[in-house]
Amino acid sequence: MYEFLWFLAGVVVYKFLSKLLQLGHAAILMRQAQLHALHLLNTVNFDIESVKAWKYSAMESLQTPEEQIKIMEDTDAQMLEHWREYAIVKLNRAVPEKLSTIKFNNWREAMQILSKVTKKGHS
Repeated sequence: MYEFLWFLAGVVVYKFLSKLLQLGHAAILMRQAQLHALHLLNTVNFDIESVKAWKYSAMESLQTPEEQIKIMEDTDAQMLEHWREYAIVKLNRAVPEKLSTIKFNNWREAMQILSKVTKKGHS
């Protein structure tokens, strides 16, 4: 009888530890996915900035009036800022709260985290 109770206790402990390890593994994988997503968003941001610079250069070479270029720069800056914030909101919504080990609420915070992790050499 006691053997059966010890066996049953072993099964319960095994199940508990197994679930705990699965949750820890899932959190590690989610952290890696978040960091890779941030890196991808940062790369896209860099590419958008490069394309904007090429666009303004082309506009200048086509002798586009300076005020029109300024309007375009302002519009593009607003668009990029909205895209950054929307991307962060969407990324945060995609990650289950209980598995999220990286906390950020805006682009600046996200890029600070990415910078710290990149400097440490972990990604």
